[in-house]
Amino acid sequence: MAPGLRSGEKGERNRMAPGLRSGEKGERNDDVIAFLKSIAFLKSSEFMEIVRSIAEDVTNPLKEEIKMLKEEVHALRQTNDNLVKEFQLKSEITINHENINTSRNAIDKDSVHKVTYADKLNSGKKAVKKQDLNTARIQAQKIVSKNNEDTLTSSNTGSSTNIRSEIKRYRKSNIIYGTAESNCNIKAVAKYAHLHVYRLDPKLSLEEMDDYLKSQNISNAKLEKLPSKRPEEYSSFRVSVPMDIMNDVKNPSLWPKDV
Repeated sequence: MAPGLRSGEKGERNRMAPGLRSGEKGERNDDVIAFLKSIAFLKSSEFMEIVRSIAEDVTNPLKEEIKMLKEEVHALRQTNDNLVKEFQLKSEITINHENINTSRNAIDKDSVHKVTYADKLNSGKKAVKKQDLNTARIQAQKIVSKNNEDTLTSSNTGSSTNIRSEIKRYRKSNIIYGTAESNCNIKAVAKYAHLHVYRLDPKLSLEEMDDYLKSQNISNAKLEKLPSKRPEEYSSFRVSVPMDIMNDVKNPSLWPKDV
């Protein structure tokens, strides 16, 4: 009896095992199918268009701010270059012949020769090399009296301090925006925001799109038809409107279902 009972129990177990394994396999197949569908959606053009639209909404305002900052930096650089040139001109030492020590011990033949060359250059009678001119300046500085050196040093130090203060003041200046709403004979350019609209009828034209927006009381929109990855299936548009009506354009009820 014992072997028969064991055989029966073994048969029952064998009959139950395939049923359990089949159920588990079905659940796993469902999970795999769902996973494959998710992967297919992530690879689809629809998902890529959604990501691109979100990226444009985030990056477009930043691009506008970067453009304004670049213009401000360019203006500051020009101002800085002008200030540096002005500082260099103020720092040039001008020799006053009345303050030159003309004693025999203070002047040698070489210095007189170099200064004469510099004088001829300034008068336009004779051209000299840049190296000779620099040598003449150095020799001339050596024979300037002590009092005049102190005066020049004090003057140059003051000019340097003033220039640095002026540059610092320019760098700390803030952008000022106008606030006047009336009594102005000039007008500012409206700031536009952009919206990427896709999955529209591939045969939809710019004129039809413009007529539709005008029928929805949006008459100052700028439209641009964008190239689509699948132009035979859908079309895409770039809708640019002033910032104050951007919320109206982004209203889901304005657009057809599935757009």
